[in-house]
Amino acid sequence: MAGFSKRFEVLLGPAQYRKLRETGAARGLSVGALIRDAIDLTYPERKLGSGVEDRLEAVAAMAGLSLPVAEWDVMERESVK
Repeated sequence: MAGFSKRFEVLLGPAQYRKLRETGAARGLSVGALIRDAIDLTYPERKLGSGVEDRLEAVAAMAGLSLPVAEWDVMERESVK
């Protein structure tokens, strides 16, 4: 198993395993390859700065900051200057 370093056990029902085995045979893939492909499609690698999730995380981080902010009327007066 070149390139693979983690092994785990998943229990499947007979119908689930049969579907995977038949699909794999039709595509020329092993059951393991089908499962790895499904994981990659369901949980793609995130690239920094490329997705909506990254922007939402940044906004959430900023919202959690405790910064000194003036009262609204003070900020309005300062913005007119």
